Amino acid sequence: MPGKNKAILQPIDIAVALDISPWSARRLCRDGAFPGAFLLGEVGSQWRIPREDLEAFIQHRREETVKHSPVKVNLPPTAVW
Repeated sequence: MPGKNKAILQPIDIAVALDISPWSARRLCRDGAFPGAFLLGEVGSQWRIPREDLEAFIQHRREETVKHSPVKVNLPPTAVW
């Protein structure tokens, strides 16, 4: 969107947010986990990631975690006869 200020992050920011190594953050970029991520410069060794891509990634992971988490059921204690 024109005129919208978009925050751009670096792999170290992703690493801190996800509690992973910077190498793993770069691997996520390379593997397409952040669709808007792009390489900076002619050599292409510096990744830049839009903040909204990180937020979408985190939201997706939360949804997947909830979907695959076991359901807790609080059953009443069994009667002892």
